[in-house]
Amino acid sequence: MSGAEDERLTAIGQAAATVLRTTDYHLARTEDIAAAVEVPAGERDGRSRGGRRSAVWVYSEVRSRRVLVALALHEAWCAHLERHPAPPAPDRCDTLTDARAALTAALLPVIRFHRTEARLVQQVGYGIGDIATTEKKRPPAAPEFAGTPLGRVAAEGFAMRVAAFAGHLAPRLRRVLEAVTRPTGTEVDDSARALSDLIFRACLADPDGPVDRVADALAAFWIERDLVRLAGTWTRDLDGAERSFATVHRRGGDPRGECHARAVLVRVLLEAGTLHRRAADEGALLVERLRELTGRPGGGDPTDLRALCDASSRLALARRAYGDLTGAAAAADLSLAVAAELGDPSLAARAETGLGETCALLGRYDQADALLAAARDTRRGLAETASGAGREAARRRLRVTEHAIALAHARRGDGRTALRLADALRAADRPPSPDLAAQEGMIHALALLEAGHPAAAREAAMAAYHLPHAGLASSGLRRALLVLILAEASRQAGRADAAVRLLAGSPVDAAWFGERVSARSAVQGRIVHARALLDRAGTGDAERATTLLSDLPGLDPADPLRHDVHICRAAAAHACGDPGAALAELDLAAEPGASPLTTLRAALLRARVRRDPEAVTGALAAEFPDDEHPVVLAAKASLAEHRVASGDLASAQALLEPFTDATPRTHGRTLLGIDHPLLHRAVNLLDRIGATHNWGDLPAAIDLN
Repeated sequence: MSGAEDERLTAIGQAAATVLRTTDYHLARTEDIAAAVEVPAGERDGRSRGGRRSAVWVYSEVRSRRVLVALALHEAWCAHLERHPAPPAPDRCDTLTDARAALTAALLPVIRFHRTEARLVQQVGYGIGDIATTEKKRPPAAPEFAGTPLGRVAAEGFAMRVAAFAGHLAPRLRRVLEAVTRPTGTEVDDSARALSDLIFRACLADPDGPVDRVADALAAFWIERDLVRLAGTWTRDLDGAERSFATVHRRGGDPRGECHARAVLVRVLLEAGTLHRRAADEGALLVERLRELTGRPGGGDPTDLRALCDASSRLALARRAYGDLTGAAAAADLSLAVAAELGDPSLAARAETGLGETCALLGRYDQADALLAAARDTRRGLAETASGAGREAARRRLRVTEHAIALAHARRGDGRTALRLADALRAADRPPSPDLAAQEGMIHALALLEAGHPAAAREAAMAAYHLPHAGLASSGLRRALLVLILAEASRQAGRADAAVRLLAGSPVDAAWFGERVSARSAVQGRIVHARALLDRAGTGDAERATTLLSDLPGLDPADPLRHDVHICRAAAAHACGDPGAALAELDLAAEPGASPLTTLRAALLRARVRRDPEAVTGALAAEFPDDEHPVVLAAKASLAEHRVASGDLASAQALLEPFTDATPRTHGRTLLGIDHPLLHRAVNLLDRIGATHNWGDLPAAIDLN
């Protein structure tokens, strides 16, 4: 019915526009509009002779004079666009300056239309607020129009709002918003309708204002009303930084001023925690310019060297956050070399911390340990000797390095050490900033997850997610990482449905996130999402998992995460009934650089594909950072099940007994959380073979929905 209704509303709108262009609103009769309606073919239903419509029929369709004038304006705008096509929406806006220019360009055709159709606009202005006497006595319920663009124009008209230009604005506003955030479809549509009404009322009130100045003013208003609201107040700082850099660059002749302005721009981008790809691009240009100024190699002015050290450190941070680990290591190496040339231990510790974090992501854990330990010792000494405000800054920097150490242990799978360090941090002084508090909460959640306590990990991640004033931009990296931890914790606790719901439609699942925020985290998100789908094993879930893993953002060739991608693709292929493809992916996962835990994951899957659980025995002989990691325990549980099936009960019991040992480990918790599916699996198996254990009736896993 929506197509037929649209045809009728279109015909009514065209007739109303024709009448209102020549007749004052208070003199325009509905009968005249009805007579001007051109009835679509097949729509002659005998309501009037010759197919002409009546005023009653018009009112039955529009329900209000307000809808009538809204439709008239919409049809006039459509006719205007046919005569004067508007430029298409830009493919993308890379900067806020580009976004502002694109928004202004989108507004100009609408404002020119108001000048062209000034008389009609005035008539619509009279009618959009027209409330019938019957409505004043008893306000009617809003009529239901079709959910089409034209139906929404009619519905907005009944509510005394003009949405005629929303269809033109929506795709352009999406590109503008994507310069700084990832908007939802609802946010874009709501913003487009609000801006459409604003343009109409502004042009109605100021029919003679300069078109370009009116467009600039409306763009500025929309940026404050919607863009800042949806993306965050940091966009004001970004706007100021871009304007400042553009001014210095335009004047020319001041390379140091230009470098300083670009440095401010990079810092704003990093503090927002969102546009890491752009921060890396801007940072690379800054480092290149500063290296020219310092005349490297061979030294240079100490001020320029300090600026180069700062810029290369921030470049390393941006590249690491985005996922360019090789580039991050190179930038951190440069920062460390310049810090050594300056002889500044604080700068050297900062560079060592950044390089240590990058090495941990690259799987070079021994090098990471050495760098982070050196940075911690340096910063600890500086914190002990500093005083006043300098002491607080030194303690904050020390905490950053301690965070990096705990995070490095969690990333390598050493859950016991990571959790012990995270608990020690939480027991120490309160973090000096909400930003560090949120980071600390994320590390604690990740450590709990690696230590086999997914329910506790989820609680910790939720607490960090809801920390007030923690600087968690809606489309930012830290919020995305917390969502990934929440989803993985739900999955590991046996709630794959909850994990799928968390990730479906989340920013980390969008192409925008992988392009502008973090390609590496986008790949991590696809892996977690695919694993949850495979765990859920519903109809079509294996195919959906395969699709998720088929077109991933580019990973650094040296990133060990590529092994996890191959293992996950192998699991999806196996679930789809293609063992050959699964084994081929597992062969790729066996390339050099895989950690012992990754090798064990691959061996577990290879054993499932070949139906030979004993294939994991060799992988279990490796030296693991934590020999009680959940992946190690899963491998032992798989072997135990196989040995029970083959009648080797004593060997199975020996494998399973550690699962039920309730003795607290070095981190103060049991081996597994009481809700962990592996614990339930071990207890059920021990009960089957009649072995004794320390656990009675286990509670059902907690509800993570």
